[in-house]
Amino acid sequence: MTFKWFFLELKRLLMNQIQVNESQLIQSLNQGCERAMKYFYERYSGRIYFLVMKFLKSPEQSQEVVQDVFLKLWTNRKELDKDRPIEAWLYTVARNQVINQFKKMAREQLKRSTQPVSEVQLHAPEEADGQILEHESNHLLRQAIRRLPEKQREVYTLARLEGYSRLEIADQMQISALTVKTHMSRAAVSVKSFVRSRGFSAGCQVFLACFGL
Repeated sequence: MTFKWFFLELKRLLMNQIQVNESQLIQSLNQGCERAMKYFYERYSGRIYFLVMKFLKSPEQSQEVVQDVFLKLWTNRKELDKDRPIEAWLYTVARNQVINQFKKMAREQLKRSTQPVSEVQLHAPEEADGQILEHESNHLLRQAIRRLPEKQREVYTLARLEGYSRLEIADQMQISALTVKTHMSRAAVSVKSFVRSRGFSAGCQVFLACFGL
């Protein structure tokens, strides 16, 4: 038994314990437990803040997004699935909030413009803009993922789209965590290269950046 094996096994056990505990906490949150809500806020709010700051570059706006994310978590607590990683849920909501912030800034800039703008253009539904942007981004991402070799495609999908950790993927696919890391690294390089070679809008860039692209 090597020290490296012992360390990886200990890390796997700790990650599994965290996952079990979070599943129990999600169940408590489903029932309106404020202590569970406090746990998730303290564990993930900092991570979300730094992610959002990478794009908005504004502490005030970033903090506002964090508050909105956790408000949505509390509002939608009854719909949360205890078997799905809550971190992925939080990042998805944060991504959408960042996109909304960029659209809001674009509309404000448009209103300040001296060019005549129709009332319809100024008040177009945010939902339609978001759906178009998300469709454009998802289509590009799916194209890139389809081009990957089978194992890389499976690892990338589990990690980036479904929110599984490296150790969880290793357990599910019955491969080592090191192999997962290798597949993930190669897949990320291929996907990033494909996406950047196609060119995309600023809004689409923000959407895809939340997947590390």
